[in-house]
Amino acid sequence: MKAAEARALNVGQWVTAGFGLYTKQCEIMAIDWPTFTLRTKDHRGFEMIRTRRYQSLGCKIDRPATRPNNLPSWLSWPAGKASER
Repeated sequence: MKAAEARALNVGQWVTAGFGLYTKQCEIMAIDWPTFTLRTKDHRGFEMIRTRRYQSLGCKIDRPATRPNNLPSWLSWPAGKASER
């Protein structure tokens, strides 16, 4: 990523960055130019917070991968049931 592109990034945006041998989607937590503090999760679900320079950042991602809205009925919780408990 070029410096001009990295300067346009804001806290809360998602980018790709190298974590060991893997490239992961990360959320920007803080910016202290030229370093970025990034947050992501490992394969076990534990949160990882790392500091990376802008040269190691990849492309900007519009939003993180989320669950699809059209879940099967046996996976989605009915809206009225949660309030009855």
